[in-house]
Amino acid sequence: MGTGKTITNDLLPFTIEMNEWMANSQMFGPAQSDAQRRGLADSGIASQLTAMPAPRANGVDGANVDTPSAYVTLKDGDTRLGSYLISVYVDEPQLVTVGGKEYWIALRFKRTYKPYSIELIDFKHDLFTGTQMARNFSSDVRLVDPERNVDREVLIYMNHPLRHAGETFYQASFLRGDTGTVLQVVKNPGWLIPYVSCVVVTLGMLIHFGIRMVPALRRSSK
Repeated sequence: MGTGKTITNDLLPFTIEMNEWMANSQMFGPAQSDAQRRGLADSGIASQLTAMPAPRANGVDGANVDTPSAYVTLKDGDTRLGSYLISVYVDEPQLVTVGGKEYWIALRFKRTYKPYSIELIDFKHDLFTGTQMARNFSSDVRLVDPERNVDREVLIYMNHPLRHAGETFYQASFLRGDTGTVLQVVKNPGWLIPYVSCVVVTLGMLIHFGIRMVPALRRSSK
């Protein structure tokens, strides 16, 4: 995906022209936006917002991931349907009506579908008395994995993650108003290396101890 490209699909009655692609971006409101960029989008719920290119996240600047945005123009043949600002910042999909049918467009991160499901049963957010500082927040979830014959409830809280199928689910944050939970998923294919290292070191120490002990036992038996 890049600026100047056209996206087509047999399932869509319109084409998508990529006016500007931003691999990482910042979003500004109507009062903060650059006047020269306000007209880049004239349709959709995000038309009053403005996206500006930002340097790519490098892991040491406080930004964890890139947040992409794009300005696109939709066309039905030669008929222009409008220009839209789509972005990961925009939570709601935007409506496009073509030929009496409704379509919703949005830009989101890639989804990876797993053979198991995790359902949030309950979320708790406890504060220190008289403050807004979090004392504890936890998620009671139900893990269902038909392939591994797993169906159980698990409590995820700080420093007590859920480990399943080579992935670790940490309690990372929560949604505004305690309406939901945010879990951080980490996959570490080398998680066995520290354990293997410990076993190798232990065997080495036992071998070294045995090499030194056998002569000593022989001398003491004489």
